[in-house]
Amino acid sequence: MVSMRMPQIRSTQLRLTCYFLLILLPLVAVSLFAIYRSQNALEHQAGERSGNALASSIEYLDLTLQGIEDISAMLATDENIMSLLSNPAAELSPQLIYDFQNVVKQIANVNSQNHVIAEISIFHSPSGMMLSSKSGGRRIEQLEQQAWYQEVVEARGRNVMLMPEQNLYDSYRNLDPIFNTKSITFLRLMDLYGRYSSRNILAITISKDTLLDLARHLSDSKNTDLSLFTDSGVWITGTSGKVPAMPEWDSATGDMMIQQPPGGTEKMLYIRAQAPYSQWMLLMSQPEKELRKETEQLRRFIFVIICVSIILALLFSWILYSRISSPLALISKGMKQFQMGNLDVRLRKLREDEFGYLVDSFNRMAQQHQQFIQDTLEHELRLANAELKYLQSQINPHFLYNTLNSIYLMAKSYDASDIEEMVMNLSRFYRLSLSKGVETFSVKETMDHLMYYIRIQQIRFVDRFTVEMEMSEASQPVQIQKLLLQPLVENAILHGLEKRKDSGVLLIKTELLEQHARRYLSVLIADNGPGIEQEKLAYMNEELEKLQRKDLYLNAEKYTASSQLFGLRNVKARLKLIYGQRAELQIDSDGKQGTSVLVLIPLDERLNERSDERMDEGGKQA
Repeated sequence: MVSMRMPQIRSTQLRLTCYFLLILLPLVAVSLFAIYRSQNALEHQAGERSGNALASSIEYLDLTLQGIEDISAMLATDENIMSLLSNPAAELSPQLIYDFQNVVKQIANVNSQNHVIAEISIFHSPSGMMLSSKSGGRRIEQLEQQAWYQEVVEARGRNVMLMPEQNLYDSYRNLDPIFNTKSITFLRLMDLYGRYSSRNILAITISKDTLLDLARHLSDSKNTDLSLFTDSGVWITGTSGKVPAMPEWDSATGDMMIQQPPGGTEKMLYIRAQAPYSQWMLLMSQPEKELRKETEQLRRFIFVIICVSIILALLFSWILYSRISSPLALISKGMKQFQMGNLDVRLRKLREDEFGYLVDSFNRMAQQHQQFIQDTLEHELRLANAELKYLQSQINPHFLYNTLNSIYLMAKSYDASDIEEMVMNLSRFYRLSLSKGVETFSVKETMDHLMYYIRIQQIRFVDRFTVEMEMSEASQPVQIQKLLLQPLVENAILHGLEKRKDSGVLLIKTELLEQHARRYLSVLIADNGPGIEQEKLAYMNEELEKLQRKDLYLNAEKYTASSQLFGLRNVKARLKLIYGQRAELQIDSDGKQGTSVLVLIPLDERLNERSDERMDEGGKQA
């Protein structure tokens, strides 16, 4: 009895663990899919809410800008103001000062009615005075030489937006404190209808913070940034005070997209809304991770469940391995020893359950199998011999021999010499094939036997090929199995020489070789036909390699019943059955011209002895 100590890790345990993990895969997949869908749904809902809010805010901002433009048009065409500013005097007179006071009072009333407007100013071109609703009047030096003044005049009554940049702020200091980087001023030429021929300028100033306050309520966290852009894409203001990186929009993304900005470390959610009238754009950007805060706790909880499930799967696999797989591994090891040839192996019975029954069954099986091998060895040898007979008896030579003898007599009576010679050679061929039970011929007798068949083929092909026979003296008495070389010669003629119109050569060469301190009989059968394509040659060698010795007597019919490579399989099977694994059949061809088949037969004293039972050539037909 043998006792086997089991290693701590077995492949069965690994498989059990993998099975448990595979069971968990649907749960993990569904959980991760649920997280993914919930996050996408949250992002979509948040995007829709923010998009609607942005649209409302930009529409309100658009209405505000339209209102400012309406106020600007109203003041620029006001007859009362135009008449008060119609005085062309450059010097301030009491009357002009009085008129200016009335203008300031009127624009101050308009300013007080609109809380969005920070200041309304009018620049009187003849006097260079700036009349402001907040600070009254002050003189502007060289007003008409200012670049912005020239731009407004050239606009011919259209609104011009003045937004001082930081680097240009100094050029606006001589105007009014309201003209700074924190404000936007809309300027236009007054006297739109040209009644007074004046070049006075109307300026309405709005604070950037006031515009941003219209949408500031949309920023629900400190990391959310709202930015306002003009219709030309110029950044006006934003909650962060910095110009954001503008994402690349396309028709597929619409007005909402998630993208990692250039130089950024995390993805951002971008939502935009564009005003229908002014075409200004409001852009909101928010880190994507802030949208997922609501699902973060659920995600962590699911990950904890997954980790706990994996730990439990590992624990359960170990328990099952200890209780089930370990006894099975013990039985498996015993079977491996039995397979390796230890027929005396027996397992110790340690349990009284199903595994104990399996141990008893294994011990009985081992004992019965040991007896079975002894009983069936002789039977298998007989079966191998019967399969060999099957390979040799694909046709009935007795019937053919008797029939050919009758044909020969008829051909002779009709004086058909070619048919007579062909039938005579074929008759001799089958007469020697019968050989009254003799299984081996000498090499010399085998070559004579082959010449009968070759002569038949020469007559058939009208002597289109010649035969070169080379036999070393040492090889002539060596005994080989009968009908072993005939299929190879047949293949050389039918598949090689038949395709030549003339000058065909069939070479048969025998000699004794010594390789690795062993003696071999070498038989070379070569032709100068078109050869075998390399792809087909590889296929033939691969098919012949499938013939294993252990399958020859049990499954010989499987290898010989197929019409493809029948003759080669027949020869290879007989070589392995009779001469053992050292016997070889090698096929070589360059794929262009010529094919050679080399048969290597290992020699021993038993095969070199000449058989006592020979059939003489004058023997009668069976």
